[in-house]
Amino acid sequence: MSRSNSWMAGTALGLAIVAGPTVAAGEELPPDIRNDRNVVRADRLVQNQDHGAALESLDVVLARQRGRPGAA
Repeated sequence: MSRSNSWMAGTALGLAIVAGPTVAAGEELPPDIRNDRNVVRADRLVQNQDHGAALESLDVVLARQRGRPGAA
């Protein structure tokens, strides 16, 4: 994992711990943080050679960036 990905993962974890269980579930996090979490997840999945799940995680990020309704 690159240094910036480690920082993003640490930031997301810190926000989840401070904000409580609702935010930890990802429901109220800002879109940028949710995207960062999915990118970090995709990076981990690629390292574990789970390419299909990594693509799904990146599809969510792309859908959000394109403004598709229903993007988690």
